Amino acid sequence: MMNNKTIRIQELTKMFIGIEIPDDVREQIRIQLEGYTKYTKKLVEEENWHVKMLSIGEIEGHDQFIESLSAEMPQSFLSTLSLTHIGKGPQRQQLWAFVNPTPLLDTLQKQLIGRLDSLNIKPTQDTNFIPHIKLADLRVGSSNNLLADIPMPAIWPIKKLSIYRSDLSHRQESYTVMGHINLSA
Repeated sequence: MMNNKTIRIQELTKMFIGIEIPDDVREQIRIQLEGYTKYTKKLVEEENWHVKMLSIGEIEGHDQFIESLSAEMPQSFLSTLSLTHIGKGPQRQQLWAFVNPTPLLDTLQKQLIGRLDSLNIKPTQDTNFIPHIKLADLRVGSSNNLLADIPMPAIWPIKKLSIYRSDLSHRQESYTVMGHINLSA
């Protein structure tokens, strides 16, 4: 006689915390990207543009985790995010919009790490945090050319952080916002 026990397997979900890009800044980036079209192999889809603050990694049972992580995060000062330029990123064959790395962004990242620690989750963040927006993959050889950086001055206040789920399908990654962490001064 067979045992009809149901085995539940929790699915692992790859997650990270990032900052969404406002529409007016997206438009500015879109215009500047036109200067790089002959060097790009594949553009990152605009709905996937974000500034990653912290890689969480793979989480089991992410629904209960989202609720705990989404609690408001009080700040002494509301941070602003400022883009400096578009250019070749330090990752091979990538085009980035660079973010000015400020002490306030570092503090915000440390607060996120503390929140994850309190939830017994160890983030998978790279120790060399370079805030940026990945815009495109460059054609082979393009990164060896002297690609000129294009100034990209854009500033906006960070009022919330977004909790993203990362999905890989058909060799392309897409991101879904699962929740928000509101920042308050």
